[in-house]
Amino acid sequence: MTTALLLAVCGVTWGEATYYLAGSFNEWSTSANAFTDNGNGSYTITTTIGDNTTFKVFKVEGETTTWLGGASEGETSYYITYGNHTNIALVNGNNFFIRLGGEMTFTITTDMTLTVDGIVPYKLYGSFDEWQAGVPFVEDKTTGLFNATQALSGDQFKIVDTSGIWYGGETDDDNYKIHEGWCTDITLKNGKNFKIEEAGTYTFTLNPDNMTLTVRGWKADITLPSSGYATYCNAYALDFSNSGAEVFYAPNGIVDNQVKLEKIESGLVPAATGIIVKGTGNGTVTATTIYSADELTGNKLVGVTTDTDLAENQGYVLKNGEFHPCSGGTLKAGKAYLAVEVTNSKPLQVAFDNEEGTPTAIREISNQSENAAIYTLGGVRVKKAEKGVYIINGKKVVK
Repeated sequence: MTTALLLAVCGVTWGEATYYLAGSFNEWSTSANAFTDNGNGSYTITTTIGDNTTFKVFKVEGETTTWLGGASEGETSYYITYGNHTNIALVNGNNFFIRLGGEMTFTITTDMTLTVDGIVPYKLYGSFDEWQAGVPFVEDKTTGLFNATQALSGDQFKIVDTSGIWYGGETDDDNYKIHEGWCTDITLKNGKNFKIEEAGTYTFTLNPDNMTLTVRGWKADITLPSSGYATYCNAYALDFSNSGAEVFYAPNGIVDNQVKLEKIESGLVPAATGIIVKGTGNGTVTATTIYSADELTGNKLVGVTTDTDLAENQGYVLKNGEFHPCSGGTLKAGKAYLAVEVTNSKPLQVAFDNEEGTPTAIREISNQSENAAIYTLGGVRVKKAEKGVYIINGKKVVK
């Protein structure tokens, strides 16, 4: 009776095997973490383990108990890495060892092999959490790149992989200081700590093919003129969702003397894309650089990230709140021009109409007679429309 009671407590049935995951994460308990019998000859368990975890599988079959490990790949442990975690033969061998922890699923199959899902290939470690838990990189299956996001404020950091290599940068300074102009395809080396001085939330993208790092997360400041809007382009993708501004693109050519603007509702703008930013006149709009954003199909606003020469009538450029036919010259980096056919010398107005059903548009300026009714937004009639917003012949016009 004593033996039967003991076996019932342990969950062991004569002639059948029961498996447990035991290791440094549970003080090598032979009963705390049991595998679930899937009924098809396979067994699984999902649990969270820490970094630098050593473990084995504890097998109970009748009165026989066996500690199952792996063939040796080191002096004391069988190292499980991102590229070596499937169909591992379970033998009475050395301890398994996982360098980078996290939530993982362990599966034993009928051929007595072990597969570990959820292996973390890289982690971001730094002073932001006193070099403790780290932030795992997550693979983008479509690109093969790995991404991690972390808020930093003058923190030092490095990247570690499953083999235990700590990757940093190489510089003459004590730390490798990353800044906005030096954040793309940084070669990772077993070097010095990285450091970002400016506080913010950053996205780190690791390319495992050439072990390079790209960092996004700097703020981009856009100064607006008195009209409250300007063309803009950045070499990096941008997030305007928390900027307090509106952003627009131009998916159509000129139709009925106007180019309809579409608001980018998400506020996310892909890299090197021409847009119109609308905010407070003479104010500053701050966006955040991000890793990527969906393309804006058919956009007729062409942005430039370097000073670019434009030919005469190549399109329209924004001057004093209006789009004028290009007369030739250089468009400054960070601006955009409207790449549509120039049919006459008339400038085009940008009209941000608020009336429901009335599209925001870039419109051809019609000839106004001297008797045109021009009113300020306060209802005061004026003889001439200077810079600002007016009601002209019943329509809202931005000068």
